[in-house]
Amino acid sequence: MKRYLLASLVLLAACNSETGTDAVAPPLEPEAEAPAEAMVPAGPALASEIVITPTADIFETVRVPGKVTVVRNEDDTLTITGTNAANPGGETSGVAFPILGELETRISGSRLTVSVLAKAASDAGGQMKVVYSTNESGNSGWQDFDLGSDEFEVYSFKYVVPRASADAGSGDFLSILPATAENGLVVAAVGLDIEPLPERSSTAPAEGGE
Repeated sequence: MKRYLLASLVLLAACNSETGTDAVAPPLEPEAEAPAEAMVPAGPALASEIVITPTADIFETVRVPGKVTVVRNEDDTLTITGTNAANPGGETSGVAFPILGELETRISGSRLTVSVLAKAASDAGGQMKVVYSTNESGNSGWQDFDLGSDEFEVYSFKYVVPRASADAGSGDFLSILPATAENGLVVAAVGLDIEPLPERSSTAPAEGGE
């Protein structure tokens, strides 16, 4: 029986060889597509403790004043054009990112470093004004920066934030405004670094921009 089975296998192999029949290879599975790479602005990254990028959800919360136009680009940057009277208090007269809830509480009474990753919207260059407003207890005053147009750069300043009263909580605002109507700017992200301080009642002015 064993000899008969062996002979059958040899005969079957010979037939396959004569007819040129090859074993059928299993179908190839399609290669998995590589994930899309995030679009990252040229220039330095923003290495702040808290980074806010103008994604679709964030953009819906941004407050845009009159005489100013804001366009959200495909790479999650904002192009800001136009300007108006630079009011630094309350909700401000700039394009305002609201700072709410627990984050507002953490910032109260701290030394805050505000950073903006930005560039001019055209080769003509431009200037950017940035302010941090507590909406109730004071603000940093507008900080002025000259912008380059080639790559995004980080522009920063420090501000000792007044400690909010117990009944406060209407939200802070980090606001940005072009200095002139003729020269717009592009913002890729804003950043916050929070340094807790001992309780104090005095208000310190903002330290110079970087």
